[in-house]
Amino acid sequence: MCIRDSIKLLQDHHTKLDLTLSIFENEYLSRPGEIPRGYRPIASRLPAQVRRGLLAEGMRPPPGKDEIDVKSWAKIMEFAGLLYRAGIPIEAGTDSMAGFTLHHELELDVGAGIPANIVLQNATLGAARIMSMDCLLYTSTGRSAARSAPTPFKISNNESPCHASP
Repeated sequence: MCIRDSIKLLQDHHTKLDLTLSIFENEYLSRPGEIPRGYRPIASRLPAQVRRGLLAEGMRPPPGKDEIDVKSWAKIMEFAGLLYRAGIPIEAGTDSMAGFTLHHELELDVGAGIPANIVLQNATLGAARIMSMDCLLYTSTGRSAARSAPTPFKISNNESPCHASP
């Protein structure tokens, strides 16, 4: 199956993606003894045992494979941008350390060619829409970000609050 067929399959099935680019960045670019890129801005604020764990991430590639990893990472970023341009809904999320790496994930999305305003929209209203929770987002004036006015709701078993019966 070629890339074009894969993207068509995603489109046909209305698939939404969480790219988790930071995981792949670590896999392709991190090396033992180095703090992974996404953690560098925060590493000094983390407990010593967590920093030591970060230094152990990554694998030492065999000779000559470093260049292949860098090129592979560039292709991953290119593919992420291609998915966006193909209209595949992209959620902003990460499987890295909760609470610390989402900002870097958003930076990677921009680096993949997704416009910054779209990345921020994906991280807010887009994520809420994917989870069918967009009715819970309100503007500072109290108006629904997804509808014209706030709607009261009650939650029943396994029901989204946005689609629950009043």
